[in-house]
Amino acid sequence: MMSRARFDGLREHAQAALLVHEAAELAGIVDELLAEVASSRVRESLTRADYIALLAAARATIAADGCGEAAPLTFVRWELERHGQLPADGVTAARVLADAAATRALLDGSLPDVVCPPGVGWSCRGCGHAMLTAGIDVQPPESRLCPRCAHPADSSQTGVRLVRMEVGT
Repeated sequence: MMSRARFDGLREHAQAALLVHEAAELAGIVDELLAEVASSRVRESLTRADYIALLAAARATIAADGCGEAAPLTFVRWELERHGQLPADGVTAARVLADAAATRALLDGSLPDVVCPPGVGWSCRGCGHAMLTAGIDVQPPESRLCPRCAHPADSSQTGVRLVRMEVGT
């Protein structure tokens, strides 16, 4: 998959080629972009097919449960197993949902990277997860979500707060 930086680089290269009237350069850039569009269409088709299969498995599970079948989760279990997405034994539903929320936030790009200054760290009071490590790019506390438990930092129901802690330099 082509990164945003790569797209921007191609755009700048195309603008420069256009200024100097380089048709061959422009044709090469167009070919690369068309290949990326074709690849994106294939990825979208595969994603849609997986979504339809998962939706069908979920509907079959609800129908099986409604009919009183002995093992109604068979359909969803098989679909998740096929994609390697079955949760490990003992993992709670809250943890699975928290992982999904954190992943969605990361994919949306809503969690910018920051560098923590030396001698300062952040941890979630709820699970104790260290949120910033000196000199490492990680999720900032401004996102107000712990990446491990995905609890809001200001949630009065859970009592989870982001607390500043001093760490060794």
